[in-house]
Amino acid sequence: MQERIIEIIAFMLAELKRNNSLNSIDTEELSRRGYTPAEISTAFSWIVDKFALFPALSPTDEFSSSTSNRVLHPAEHEIIPSEVWGEMVEYQSLGLITNAQIEDIINRTMIAGIGQLTPQTLKRMIAMLFTNGGHNIAIGQILLSGNETVN
Repeated sequence: MQERIIEIIAFMLAELKRNNSLNSIDTEELSRRGYTPAEISTAFSWIVDKFALFPALSPTDEFSSSTSNRVLHPAEHEIIPSEVWGEMVEYQSLGLITNAQIEDIINRTMIAGIGQLTPQTLKRMIAMLFTNGGHNIAIGQILLSGNETVN
């Protein structure tokens, strides 16, 4: 379930980068893609929390903060297909993950010996970064599963 929320966050960040407004995000498009209202709400809350904690940041400032791209070693190319590497670079350019987190994902993949990294496994690893407090947004902030209720 968390992988789907990562997909929604990436979609929303891309929309923010294009339109620079939370109101411009078409949640109906997400519903048509099969995402549940709880998943959409969880992703939306994450984005709102992110910018509430750092109000001085605008999406365009944060998204353009990286000026370099990492080049994979030939051994890393064997376990990280071009498709997955492209997703990582896209997530980094959207501000979803940092260069340090890319390094962490690559290191974990190399050490784990899981074979080739798949898009689903990449999203799980990114969700683990959020859940374990590895994201630089808030100390102790967790990514919800999308099926929680608020009382």
